[in-house]
Amino acid sequence: MAKGEMIAEKEMTNLEKLLAMKGWTSADLARYLGISGKTGWNKTISKTSQFKWDEVLEVKKLFPEYPIEYIFKGYGKKE
Repeated sequence: MAKGEMIAEKEMTNLEKLLAMKGWTSADLARYLGISGKTGWNKTISKTSQFKWDEVLEVKKLFPEYPIEYIFKGYGKKE
């Protein structure tokens, strides 16, 4: 594979789509939640860290018209 060639674009999660509609990045969300940019990336993009319940509730405030289940679809523990 040539340098700079993309493997495949991953499908955006609902949270990523909603943030994009708001013009926010994972770094913006991290600032809003009072967490580091790296932690925000890990929670939002790479999903290697889980959102705490208080963070879930804060994110819900950004998108009151959407149910939590929709916003965070695809996040959480894998079985």
